[in-house]
Amino acid sequence: MIPVGILYAYTFGRAEPLAPHISTNYGGTMQITFTWWHDILGMPKYDRQWHVQDIKEEYEELLVARGWIEHWSEYSDVVYTLTRARWSGYVDVQSPINCLQFVYGSVYMFPKITLRFWYYQRAAKKAGYNGRVTEIRNPQKEHKVREIADKYGIDADAFVRVCRNQLKYWPLLK
Repeated sequence: MIPVGILYAYTFGRAEPLAPHISTNYGGTMQITFTWWHDILGMPKYDRQWHVQDIKEEYEELLVARGWIEHWSEYSDVVYTLTRARWSGYVDVQSPINCLQFVYGSVYMFPKITLRFWYYQRAAKKAGYNGRVTEIRNPQKEHKVREIADKYGIDADAFVRVCRNQLKYWPLLK
């Protein structure tokens, strides 16, 4: 097991991947796991340029992150956007991070994104919406919660109220 301090020293604060020759093109069990997980989330698939831009934006956020928790969270966002692009059929999309960083971000990504997904499913149901909500945005930002309510035709005030109340008890990762 690699101590967190050593992993931090090897992965953070770098503008370029540590070992660009190490591929993040996963296969086998990892491919099945990521595909299965993205199928469950059921997020929309967009064109290649949208996904490339999404990865770029998340990587830029990673570069300005401060502290190891924020870095870990941003690595998870990069991994999520990369695996989502590949799940969407763009398997040739290049990774801005190396294999070690990819695995490190994956460890945080699965619980973070899954908890947010479940969070919005439950909040929508409590707010009287019986459809499926496929969102994973940060629920601590009210404007994002309102955008989600508008997108799905949920009463925004009720949805914000439910989300605020649910935040008191729901385990979320940054």
